[in-house]
Amino acid sequence: MVGRKLKIPVIYEIRAFWEDAAVDHGHCQEGDFRYRLSKMIETYVVKNCQAVTTICQGLKQDLVSRGVNEQKITIIANAVNVAAFPQITHPCPTLYQKFQLDDAFVVGFAGSFYHYEGIDVLLKAFAILKARSLKVKLLLVGGGSQQHNIEQLIKKLTLESMVIMTGRVPHEAVKDYYSVMDVTALPRKSMRL
Repeated sequence: MVGRKLKIPVIYEIRAFWEDAAVDHGHCQEGDFRYRLSKMIETYVVKNCQAVTTICQGLKQDLVSRGVNEQKITIIANAVNVAAFPQITHPCPTLYQKFQLDDAFVVGFAGSFYHYEGIDVLLKAFAILKARSLKVKLLLVGGGSQQHNIEQLIKKLTLESMVIMTGRVPHEAVKDYYSVMDVTALPRKSMRL
């Protein structure tokens, strides 16, 4: 509406649909009034803008199924500047020592702590590893809306000695955290978001 009034083109970016994000954050239930209203408003906006970008084919297909002209939708996938993450040849000694990783196998997660990331699933898997007395540590780098729930689950599963939570770290330091991980985990849940 503002674009039309000012006679300027509007480009709308979609990384997730508002209604699905609201469900994930516990603000509504799938299919309830707020969900349907959010979907209706976003669909209206998308149909009335000049161009749309999405991060994947799935979002594009959803928009097309809503009646959005496929020709105005461009996919621009998430990306990473690989030059910022050179090949790791050895772990960062400062972090290795700080977290007392010794000879533990380190599983890492770096990202946002949202429900859909599935960190709770990863913690439950670590409870199984704990029962098997394996020398393994979980390094959780980041933060987000689920941080308190994650901390509570760590306590409930008595994983305090196995899990290291760093909080958010500066972007330029992420490569150092990756360097101490033997493997990274992406336990993302299967959902629309």
